[in-house]
Amino acid sequence: MPERGGVKGGKGGKGRGKGIRGRGTNGRRGEGRGDGVGEKSKNKGAGKLLVYEAAAAALAKASQGEGVRSATYQITVPPQLRPTVALLIAETRKAQARLDRALEKSKLLQGLQAEALEAAYIPGGARGTQAIQAQADEHIGWLAKVLMYDMFVAKKKVKGGSKHAVARAIWARSDELTAWLAEEGDAASVAAARVRFPRYARVNTLRMSVADALRSLQEQGIKLPSVDPVVKELLVFPPGTNLHGQQLVTDGALILQDRASCLPALALAPPEAAHVIDACAAPGNKTTQLAAMVGPNGVVHAFEKSFARAKTLRAQLKRAGAVHASAECVDFLTVDPHKYPRVTHALVDASCSGSGGAGGHELRENLGEEAYWARVARLASVQEAILRHVMAFPSVQTVVYSTCSVHEEENEAVVRKVARLEEKAWKLVSCLPAWPTRGLGDGVGKLCVRAGPADLTHGFFVARLERVHSQAQRTGAAATDAADASTKRKPKKRKQRPIGLIEKVEAEAPHAPTRSTNPAILKQFKKKRHDSSL
Repeated sequence: MPERGGVKGGKGGKGRGKGIRGRGTNGRRGEGRGDGVGEKSKNKGAGKLLVYEAAAAALAKASQGEGVRSATYQITVPPQLRPTVALLIAETRKAQARLDRALEKSKLLQGLQAEALEAAYIPGGARGTQAIQAQADEHIGWLAKVLMYDMFVAKKKVKGGSKHAVARAIWARSDELTAWLAEEGDAASVAAARVRFPRYARVNTLRMSVADALRSLQEQGIKLPSVDPVVKELLVFPPGTNLHGQQLVTDGALILQDRASCLPALALAPPEAAHVIDACAAPGNKTTQLAAMVGPNGVVHAFEKSFARAKTLRAQLKRAGAVHASAECVDFLTVDPHKYPRVTHALVDASCSGSGGAGGHELRENLGEEAYWARVARLASVQEAILRHVMAFPSVQTVVYSTCSVHEEENEAVVRKVARLEEKAWKLVSCLPAWPTRGLGDGVGKLCVRAGPADLTHGFFVARLERVHSQAQRTGAAATDAADASTKRKPKKRKQRPIGLIEKVEAEAPHAPTRSTNPAILKQFKKKRHDSSL
């Protein structure tokens, strides 16, 4: 029989909880070991498995037409668990077809959606209401899928699962479900292998240097990852590497960020001490990347109109130590450009269809073709408006536009139209010329960047626009550059001995690496050095 995960039991108790009524192994309600479901239990996993319930709630919202990212940030979950929830959502969506077929064959949901079980998910006053009951059915269906994914696909133990009726019902039929999932697994595993990307983690240089991060991982006995050849602060771990409990991640020294997501800030390339705008900032990965690029003498103004997402953004900035970045909960289209006269660079990572991400096709299937493309058209209209609005900021010289969409309507078509409308003041320029995958078409496309599975990352689009200067300004700038170049001496080449990864990273760093500002990590380094000197 294929290897599988399972459920972990826990002791019953008298703590309050929202679990489903049931009987423990000793026959008394809410008490006993392992099998007790009870309403009263000290086991935090009892009744409601927080990560699984949160993932199921977000997936249920997404299935009703809500964007996956938006649905994920609407759910209430502790910030430290949000990455785990997001990963579970993404992986469950990848395996959804496989899970759906196994559920259909097993008829498992017919038993799970019985009145006694739904009582745990339907408020007493609303019981019997058709709409509320349908919501409960939808939630239980998704909860079954996320639990099945972790038990039988990821083969993980579900802590507290023995005290949860849905988890117990699934585990009771584990042999059948494992067999059905194995039947469906051949084609699914081939497809999954094609999109099995490395685990990426960006070193937050506000907290520590890349060399220090590598040194810390090495001292913990972790096999050193490689460093991305394009994004120099990005560490590349093997696929499936779990970094969520890693101390460097918890402390904000490592930020879990996809490779493609790092490209917009890289394309913008703001200089140190610059003032920058992030127009659509949540969840904040790109914002913290910009904050690290401009350094503590720079300023990052981040905007997010969703209250829930703005809250996540602020938490991310705090964890990253980006004290020179501010987050404002406001629709960027209402921001007065003249209030930010010192801003020279702007990033517009606009809300989009998300078609470049895992499971992006499912929203299309749920909405239907006509409704889906109408939504894409509405999104493109908003994207154009935001891009043109940021160009109205008087001192902004460079704008980068990006989406996690694969549709031309949201990508090349948007920048082509805006560049035409603003041609007297702005021009589209080549973006990340060393990146191999370019945009669609020979004109605008050649100047833009696309990313996808061939680049070991998700679907993404990036374009760069620059303000057009007068001939006099260009001549003066060229003369200054030429004068600067003539005063620089070419350094003599030296023969170099072979060096290790950490030394190589330190040598290639644009600035002398600084030690971590995290007290716990500094203490750890000092202790290591003291021990080695004894």
